[in-house]
Amino acid sequence: MRAAPTSFLFIVLMSLLGALSAFATDMSLAAVEPMARDLQVSPATIGLSLSAFMLSFAISPLVYGPLSDRFGRRPVALLACLVYVIGGLGCCFAPSLPSLLVCRFVQGMGGGARPLGLAIIGDHFKGAAQREKMSYVSALSLLAPLLAPSIGALLMGFGGWRTIYAFLTITGAIALLLVWWRLDESLPEARRVAMAPRDLARHYASVFTNPRSLVFTVIAIAMFGVIFSYVSGSPYVMIGAFHLTPTQYGLTFMLNSSGLMVGNLVNARLNRRGVAPVKLLTGGLTLVVTGTLALLLLTLHGEPRLAAFLPFLALLMMGCSITNVNAMQLAIEPLLHIAGTASAAVVSSQLVAGALAGYVVATAYDGRTPLSTVACMAVFGLAALCAFLLRPRRAELAVPIQPVRA
Repeated sequence: MRAAPTSFLFIVLMSLLGALSAFATDMSLAAVEPMARDLQVSPATIGLSLSAFMLSFAISPLVYGPLSDRFGRRPVALLACLVYVIGGLGCCFAPSLPSLLVCRFVQGMGGGARPLGLAIIGDHFKGAAQREKMSYVSALSLLAPLLAPSIGALLMGFGGWRTIYAFLTITGAIALLLVWWRLDESLPEARRVAMAPRDLARHYASVFTNPRSLVFTVIAIAMFGVIFSYVSGSPYVMIGAFHLTPTQYGLTFMLNSSGLMVGNLVNARLNRRGVAPVKLLTGGLTLVVTGTLALLLLTLHGEPRLAAFLPFLALLMMGCSITNVNAMQLAIEPLLHIAGTASAAVVSSQLVAGALAGYVVATAYDGRTPLSTVACMAVFGLAALCAFLLRPRRAELAVPIQPVRA
């Protein structure tokens, strides 16, 4: 039985394509020191394996997106899952750090399949229905970063760090089989476009020259910057500033991350009821800006208390998820004829913003307060608000560029 676009299995499949990367990054965090001992290198050097993964993970959407516009979504999704499995299998048996780095790079290339899920949803749904489906997929995908650290720790106790990569390989194989058996091709041959270098450059440029796509891409990038500022800075905030134990930190991180999930579920319900996306963006950005400015004021006023900090953090996480999904859908909508390429451009741009946020938060951390994290979140939040308020009128009625047929 194939996964009908309206079925729960379809949501699971799209979520799994987006969750492969989260499993691969978050599960391995618990294995840094054992890996270092086994491969006879320093823990800091083992950190290069995550860098290798993230590098290829940031590049791969730019490859998969255009390929899916030219050859269809299903074969490219199969390719991504296969590459992920090969990379994970190599990590299981890597005898040295150089071989591990190569295999992690390969695994990262397979983990960049999230834009394919966005494009497939865009092939089947439009407007509010598309935003609703994206919200459900995003909510389910969030289970991966919530559960991955705990699963990684359990696997470490069961059989060592290589069992983590065995689990990742099995997860990728399950995704591969589900795509093979359950996923139909969503892009008819008549809608596929050429992939000559000139056409490819024009398609990528259209994301940043189409007025509507540009405005909402900037908002989506800024929302990811807010989220990743928190993700990368949360150890400094919760352990460094509030002196939580690792267990308390994990529970607090899970609690705040659940705000993202709740925001996605609320957004799905509101889109089903026909609430205009501009109203949803207004509400989401209000939560984000109010939350970040409140946290900034608490931090500047003195050493904030955790009880005062957490409610505002949860509210702005909800606002981020509401804003991000609607902004991404509105950014891609004028370019649905190149949905794979457009999705890849938005996602890769978000990853660049996330890397920048992580660097700024880490280098500006003063060793005792959450100021660097909160300030970075506020800057990205205000950037999103400015883009939304200053959007040109024509951004509401942008006309898609004409596709070049294959």
